[in-house]
Amino acid sequence: MSESSETVGFEVESGEGTDSIGAKLKEKGLIEDELIFKLYLKKEGRGEEIQAGTFGIPKKATIPEIVDILSNAIKLDVVRVTIIEGYRLAQIGDVAVKAFEGKEGVVFDLNEFNTITRSPDSRTFASDVQEFLNAYKPAGKNLEGFLYPDTYDFENTAPTKFVVEALVRQLIKKTADLNIGADFYDKLILASIIEKESFTNDEKDEISSVFTNRLEIDMALESDTTVNYITGKNDPRITQADRQIDSPYNTYKYPGLTPTPICSPRIESIQAAMNPASTDYFYFIHEQDGIGQVHFAETLQEHNANISEYLD
Repeated sequence: MSESSETVGFEVESGEGTDSIGAKLKEKGLIEDELIFKLYLKKEGRGEEIQAGTFGIPKKATIPEIVDILSNAIKLDVVRVTIIEGYRLAQIGDVAVKAFEGKEGVVFDLNEFNTITRSPDSRTFASDVQEFLNAYKPAGKNLEGFLYPDTYDFENTAPTKFVVEALVRQLIKKTADLNIGADFYDKLILASIIEKESFTNDEKDEISSVFTNRLEIDMALESDTTVNYITGKNDPRITQADRQIDSPYNTYKYPGLTPTPICSPRIESIQAAMNPASTDYFYFIHEQDGIGQVHFAETLQEHNANISEYLD
């Protein structure tokens, strides 16, 4: 195998033809001529060997070496990374680096992951990812909320940026059938709060209605989960001292949405943010300090009665 200090992430879709694969290899600078690549496959009869999957290809690899990798003739370790819904960027980075730990040839780097996800405007991503971020991520914002929670299989040599792109690309796929518009970033923020405040999909729409109703009258969201984002805690009932923290993420002190999402939400939370139930609810609690049945209320008096009955 030709030696190179840099590998390039490459994905072959299921059923993808050699014309498309050759064009993508050229676009990523891995080959100079698509025709030579196709002629090699035809001459050697190797076109059918190429497998779907994600691969790490050294920048200086020859065409035969590239085909060896894409056909799995060179066996690379598969790294399975499972991102749980509601994880923050820091948690996602920790999970990913642990998954790659101990594998040979690993180039995934936590420091690079942190730099990419916290300052994405300084990087150029694959065209589909870049187009999506240009359309829906405001300039200067990080990638919180854009790394979709799911299970991913990567080659052990997958570059850090390629891993990040794969997670964003999954968000693109999940939202492809939704009618997202210019306000998608706000919906993503709301979805992230719903994700942390809900425990079943059935309650998401009504929880979304509570926050939507509050936003419409400029009433503070008063979400404990946004305060937990500041402190790094995971408390179902925050302390009075935490409520006094002066931060734009403290939705007890500052009305409106947080500056960024507070976690990575799943599609169900995104759908709930985009399509809240039609209710007159302005309050809700969960029994058993945040892990039990949800109770909604239209008035503060009803809400206090719920707290007295189910929490105190």
